[in-house]
Amino acid sequence: MAAAKNKRGITVRFEDHEMAKLEQLAARYHVSSATILRWALQALAEYVEINGGKIILPVDFTDFRLPGTRCPTADEEAKAEKMPLAADKKEKPSR
Repeated sequence: MAAAKNKRGITVRFEDHEMAKLEQLAARYHVSSATILRWALQALAEYVEINGGKIILPVDFTDFRLPGTRCPTADEEAKAEKMPLAADKKEKPSR
């Protein structure tokens, strides 16, 4: 199978508790762990843009919502499984 165009991979090492959280989130929303990491990266990039290009630590997402956006909820788990995101259609499931 040919590699996807315009995609690059990296290796990230997580502590056991971090990996467990990542896997729990992926299972909860019926997506791969790579999708959870992409969502997190997108959210962080938007957060930095809203804050004038600065990362303010610790990151506080409590009031972070862009107009017209929303976050998936746990109640939508069944919907997420039946209706995968467009970005997830080509993605292999995580191991």
